[in-house]
Amino acid sequence: MKNQFEIQGDRTLIHVRYKVLYLNAWIDTKDLPLASSFPGTWVAEYSQTAQRYYIHGRLYANGTSKKVYLHRWLVSCPDDLVVDHIDGDSLNNLRSNLRTVTSAQNAQNKKLYTTNQSGVPGLTWDKAKGKWRVQFSINGKCKYFGSYFEFHDAEKVARDIYKNLPFHRENEQKRKKEKIITLFDFEYID
Repeated sequence: MKNQFEIQGDRTLIHVRYKVLYLNAWIDTKDLPLASSFPGTWVAEYSQTAQRYYIHGRLYANGTSKKVYLHRWLVSCPDDLVVDHIDGDSLNNLRSNLRTVTSAQNAQNKKLYTTNQSGVPGLTWDKAKGKWRVQFSINGKCKYFGSYFEFHDAEKVARDIYKNLPFHRENEQKRKKEKIITLFDFEYID
């Protein structure tokens, strides 16, 4: 069964199945011929690691199958690179939200770990020293930016460094202003 597409001007929704639900994923309407040319059906899967839904399909050849992700299919991503969803929404596959980057660059744009108690990227509590520690992974290397007794001092340093990282969430303000349909805008299957 092929997917249903709903054209809404320059954006198109792809209705993809996830268990007993349909999730909606966005693509650019100009990418509709490419997305619909996929020989199989696009479906959703939940990634426990990323805590997100991703859209994929399967290609079959010579008795084997290969998983193909929609975002990689749309940008023809080389095997040695990854596709970053700039706004962090893996169901938003608009070209303006996708960029091909290295794994290290992609790591700069990931959401906070669930264990992060500060709510600030790169800022953690160092229990042994009794201080707030500012530390980032940049180009695959861990960079240390000091420890601070006062939270607000450490927070200022961490936010200043984070906003200057080349691959942080550039579109955070845009995302707050523009409503993008996400997995919460799904339909139950009758």
